[in-house]
Amino acid sequence: MSRRHTVPTALAVFVIALFLAIANVTSASASTSDPRPNQAWLNSQDTHARSPAQAEAWAMKHLGQRGWNQWCELFTETAYGRHAYTSAIAHFMVERAHHRIGIHAAPRGAFVFFQGSNPKVGHVEIAVGNGTYITTDTRIRIVNLAWGGKSLGWSTHPYPN
Repeated sequence: MSRRHTVPTALAVFVIALFLAIANVTSASASTSDPRPNQAWLNSQDTHARSPAQAEAWAMKHLGQRGWNQWCELFTETAYGRHAYTSAIAHFMVERAHHRIGIHAAPRGAFVFFQGSNPKVGHVEIAVGNGTYITTDTRIRIVNLAWGGKSLGWSTHPYPN
């Protein structure tokens, strides 16, 4: 191998080793403190439908919790005690197909859909009134509509039919 290929190859090996080391540390720490539900946790939960007030109360109990970033659909569905969709955009598309999307002020407990950073997945939050929403961003927190995502509308119908 010529000398000019040695440095890039060594650098590539170093970068890959560093990435694997970081991934290993991240997965090791996530396995002990990851608050997201696994299938056993989901199976153990009360699967009776929750009202919007009960869903909001469930979500409020989790304010400040980390680890739900990019799991918004699962979080909002868990708040309602049901699991039906694979992504926020899939949930939105079903609601839109059934003409259940509102575009004005969302009522408390409504699912509020956003385009999100990945348009194939989208983002969903729970409305808590006065233009504020519970989101799963970097931690569970309350935000206002101006947080930056493009709103697609809202729905109060939590389950497919």
